[in-house]
Amino acid sequence: MSPKNKGKFGKAKAAIEETDEFVSGVNRLIERLKPYAKQLLIGGAVLLVAVVAAVSYNTWRAHASEDATAYVVAAVDALSTEVMSDEEAELFKSLPQLADLEYHASAKERAAAALAEFERLYGEFGDSDAAAAAELLHAAALYDAEDYAGARAAYGAFAAGDYPEMLRALARAGVARSIEAAALALEDEAARKAELEKALDAYERVQPREDGPLRDEALYHQARVLAALGRTSDAIARYNEVIASHPATPLRGDINQRLALLGAAPADAQ
Repeated sequence: MSPKNKGKFGKAKAAIEETDEFVSGVNRLIERLKPYAKQLLIGGAVLLVAVVAAVSYNTWRAHASEDATAYVVAAVDALSTEVMSDEEAELFKSLPQLADLEYHASAKERAAAALAEFERLYGEFGDSDAAAAAELLHAAALYDAEDYAGARAAYGAFAAGDYPEMLRALARAGVARSIEAAALALEDEAARKAELEKALDAYERVQPREDGPLRDEALYHQARVLAALGRTSDAIARYNEVIASHPATPLRGDINQRLALLGAAPADAQ
C-alpha cells in the first residue's frame, strides 16, 4: 500500500460533519492564492513574501539576499515540510532519494517551527516591508498553532494594510475563521453560540460587494455558521444564494452535500 501524502499540497477533502474540522490555515491560504498568483506578482514586489509559498517560491528564494527575507525563507521552509505519521515517513524513507526526508507529525508542530522564524523576523526587522507582507502567512501559521487570538490579530493587521482587495478579503476571512475556531473550542453552549454570532458578523464583512473577490466563499461560510446556530431555513437560503449569484462556484458540490444534511433539495433543483 502506498503511503498517503498528508502534506499541505494534498487535494483530498475531509468528510462533512455537523461540526467542521478546520483544515490547515496554511493549506487554505495557499490554495486560495494560487489562482491569483500572476495578478498578485504584477501588483507589487512587496507582496511576494505573502504569496511565496504558493507562487514562484524557488525564483523568489534564489533572489533573496536581505537578512529580513532570510527569516521568511526559513519560515516557508518549515511550512513546506510535509505532515505525516512516523509510519508513513518510514515508508517514504525506504526510498533512497527520500532517506533524509524531513516531516512533522502535525500541522501544529509544523507551525511552531515556522513561528520561531517569524519571531526572529519581527524581533529584528519588525519595521521592514518583508515583515509587513509576511503577516498573512504568519497569521496562517498562528491559526495552525491553535493560537486563534493571535491569528485573529495578525489577520486583522494585514486586512488593514495597503494590499489588493483579494488579499485583504482573504485576511478578513481569516479573522472570521479564527473567531469561529475559538468559538467551537468552548464547552459552554451559550458562550459558544455568542461567539458564533460574532463569527457570522465577521463573515458578513469579508466581502460585502456582490462582485468582489471571495464573495461566494463569504456567503458559503455565513450559511455554515447559520446552520451551526440552528437557523436552518436561513442557512438553506444562504446556500442557495451562493449558487444563484455564483453559478460557476467551485463550492457547488459542498453546498449540495450540506443542503442534503439540512434536509433540503440540491440547489439546482430548488
